[in-house]
Parts: sequence; structure tokens; C-alpha cells
Amino acid sequence: MHTRIVVKIGTSSLLDSRGLLDLPVVARLLRELVELDRGGVHPILVSSGAIGAGRARLGYPPSRTGVAFRRAGSSGPATLGELQATAAVGQSLLMNSYNQILGPEGYVVAQMLLTHEDFRDERRRSNIRATLDALRGRPVLPVINENDPVATEEITFGDNDVLAALMAELVGAGRTILLSDVDGFYLDGVRLPSIEQVSETHRDAAGSGSGSGGMKSKLRAAESVMKAGGVAVIAHGKRDSVRDAMEGRAGTRFGR
Repeated sequence: MHTRIVVKIGTSSLLDSRGLLDLPVVARLLRELVELDRGGVHPILVSSGAIGAGRARLGYPPSRTGVAFRRAGSSGPATLGELQATAAVGQSLLMNSYNQILGPEGYVVAQMLLTHEDFRDERRRSNIRATLDALRGRPVLPVINENDPVATEEITFGDNDVLAALMAELVGAGRTILLSDVDGFYLDGVRLPSIEQVSETHRDAAGSGSGSGGMKSKLRAAESVMKAGGVAVIAHGKRDSVRDAMEGRAGTRFGR
């Protein structure tokens, strides 16, 4: 039995309609991860939300997406530097909120800020695995974030779905749960409970957009997880539980 699970929580699941942290949802999800850890299934959380959490503190209006540059007629980070500054502020706010929720459970966050380059270098990959192995069995929740303040490629074009897939491959996770604002993968308006092999029909249905966090990136991440021998699930962060997604009672399962 695989004892590792990677759970990615998207910005839309972490923020409420005002663009602020949805603390009841965040608390529920974190406590579910603690329950899994106590039961011997050790979760690794890939967390979005840093940019969204940092916007208000820097005086920008809230945004549920959190990653877009300012557009005409709107007000928000206009340059890459401003976006990175927002992420830098938001990281500490996000981790502080996580620690406040985890504290009464006797847990603490162990944050790791990574870039795609870290997964291309075998020495760095080994260091990541060694750190995670040292944390396993302790009352600690590993939280992985892209290092947005320094990773210009990732903050512009990357997404945490891909990061979750990379983490799953690195640690040999049996399940990778992608939580967002959709409750699964839809084809012709019907949610599919499972997909054993991704086809061109599925890729066409996912759309052609290249934006961060969309269904196209989730499908790409699910394919990567399947190729590495794992199972991926796309589920709704605000409505579905992590355990239900993990055990096939929610979302769309990719793999056998």
C-alpha cells in the first residue's frame, strides 16, 4: 500500500467570494490531512493561494484567481516584479494561517519553496526526498509552494497542478488529488467518474488555453501521474473531502 499522497489545493478552493482566505474550508481540508497522516497515509500539500493572500495586504483589490496581471479597467499587480512581491508577502500570511489551524492539532507546517529546476537536478531531487523522509512520522505537514518571488518562468506560465505531478513522481505517491472549483472532468456536459487512458477527445474537451490552473493543466498533470504508475483525481475543494476523492467516492479518477 502506498503511504504517500499528494494533495494540491487551488486558489479557488482557498479563497472565498471576496478573494480572502476561506478559513472554514481551509481548516476542514487541513484537518482531513492531519487525520490521514495519523492513519499512516502521509500527505504532502501543494498549496496555491500566496498571490491571492498577499493582494489585500499590499492594497490591491481581492481576486479569486490571484495569478493574473492587471488588465485594462482593473486594478492589480501590473508587472512581474509586483506580482512576485505580492507572492512574497502572501507566502508568510498563508503559512501563518496554516500554522494557526494546525497548532491545536499539535501539528506544524514545514514549508518547501521549489522551482521546476529543482526537479531537473538529481542532487536537488535527492535533497527534497531526504527532507521529506526526515519529516515523515512527525506531527508535521509538508507544504510545497512554487518559489514565485524568484521563479519568473513558473509565475508566468507554470501551475501547481504540474508541481503536484512532479512531487508525486518524486516520492512515489499512490494518489494525487487536485482540488479546485470543478468536481471532475466533463465530456459533453457529463462528469466522468473515471478515465483509464487519456485520449485526444479528452484533450479537446479540456480546451486549448495555456493559462495557469485550467482543466488543460489538470489533464496534463493527471497524465504525468498515470505514466509514473499513480492515480490522479480531480475533485471540488469546497465540496468534496480528501478521503472521498482518495477512495473513489468523489471527482474523476485517472488511472486503474
